[in-house]
Amino acid sequence: MAQKGYVLRSLSDRDLLLKRRCEKCGVSCKNGNLLPENVDPHANEVILLPNTKAPSSAPKPHTAPPEVKFNEVKSLRDIRCRFHPGHYSSASRGKPKQWTCCGQTNGAKVASPCRGCKWHVPKSTSLAELRKKFGYRATPQLPNDGRAESIAVAIDCEMGTSVEGDSELIRVTVIDYFTAARLLDTLVYPAVPMAHFNTRFSGVTRKDMESARREKRCIMGRERARAAVWKHVGPATIVIGHAANNDLAALRWIHMQVIDTLLIAQQITNETVSQTQEDEAAEEMRAYDNDEDDEEREGGQKKGKGPNDVTEDMINSLVRDIGLGADRGPAPAPKKHAKGEGPHTLKTLCRVHLGREIQSKQSRGHDSFEDALAARDLAHFFVSSKLARGDVVGKAQPMSAQAVAQI
Repeated sequence: MAQKGYVLRSLSDRDLLLKRRCEKCGVSCKNGNLLPENVDPHANEVILLPNTKAPSSAPKPHTAPPEVKFNEVKSLRDIRCRFHPGHYSSASRGKPKQWTCCGQTNGAKVASPCRGCKWHVPKSTSLAELRKKFGYRATPQLPNDGRAESIAVAIDCEMGTSVEGDSELIRVTVIDYFTAARLLDTLVYPAVPMAHFNTRFSGVTRKDMESARREKRCIMGRERARAAVWKHVGPATIVIGHAANNDLAALRWIHMQVIDTLLIAQQITNETVSQTQEDEAAEEMRAYDNDEDDEEREGGQKKGKGPNDVTEDMINSLVRDIGLGADRGPAPAPKKHAKGEGPHTLKTLCRVHLGREIQSKQSRGHDSFEDALAARDLAHFFVSSKLARGDVVGKAQPMSAQAVAQI
């Protein structure tokens, strides 16, 4: 599961330090290219990138180090950190917004960075701050107050993006697997400033969030949201979701009993492709045997093929058939799909296997209750039709609690 993006243990200090972001461009430090400890920070010169210039009216940030021109740098490939040292705003009312550092007016997201450095420099963030922000916790035992943990639940979360560029939980939905009852369905007010709420996909607007806060219809912060989930979930509860690693990450939650419908769908595809290749190879072998039988009948005896009779084309054909990879040429580029339209998306799988259209309200984004219910029904279909074990697709039948517990 760890190879599929699931966090199975608390993050180490090293893991937490990799969560820092560059103080200039904001990229995650896990991508590498950090300023080496043995390199003088002054050697990490800020350069003016090609085709950009500072407007005469824009003051240079007083914190910026001396700049050098691009032609003094050996290669643009050496410039790994690219950024705007200014800010994107309007100089005066009625005038279009522009970057104060270079004067570009084509938008905060699409404007080409005007400055660059060879190395990324992490922000000065303490381990205590990182631990509070990125610390994971495992599912605790339910308190001995008479409540019974659910046998199985389905979950879906919606996320927005913080000012620092991190994914932040903004809505969480948990439903009971057997009854589809809503155990929890609420907005989560982030504890950090938000750049946007990813409304196109999350379905949550800033207005929705502020209104929910004023009317006390939301949970304040991730930790309280996670505690609310744990009122219904214990260590033995089976949690079902589509790409559930993202939902658990949004909650900073470690849980071992997970059914991920994305991983099941990918496994089915891999098994189907493998079986198809085996069938094609067997068919070619049968055709080859039939050809030799024809030769034997025509020539009166079976003609064996010695080393001198084997051609390069025959070897390459055999290598391709058994999958060794020689002379196979470059693999075809994977098809690009619009977000939410690939073969393994929840939307596509529901249409194919359940005959149901979801996420159809393009203007309002996703509905986490609809997605949680879809993941639950998809898991139900996969298990009860035995698709996950490569059997023939069948009509989904009702499944008992004992059957789910054995998954």
